[in-house]
Amino acid sequence: MPLYLALLRDSGDATERRQTHLVAHAKHIAQVHQAIAIAGPLRDQQAKIVGSMFVLDLPDLAAVHAWLAKDPYALADIWQTPEVLALTPAAGAWIGGLSEPLKRLLRPEE
Repeated sequence: MPLYLALLRDSGDATERRQTHLVAHAKHIAQVHQAIAIAGPLRDQQAKIVGSMFVLDLPDLAAVHAWLAKDPYALADIWQTPEVLALTPAAGAWIGGLSEPLKRLLRPEE
């Protein structure tokens, strides 16, 4: 399945609303974690949480939006409209080094 990066900025100062819905959000994540490649809060320079990030392994963009819409933070209007982009991992420890397309690009011509 393709991967999708979802960036979700908080709507205004959502600190109190996040706390109110944190347990429900955590329970939701625990129930649907199989679709999450990696996720976590986004923090500003002062370490204040200002949003969330998910890398999701779902079949298509519609499935990503449907999945996000069920999260308690979305239901409580904590997040602004999500920015969702297709993600193609190319390098890093997470994928075991370099992707095959990147390796081919870097090979000397034969």
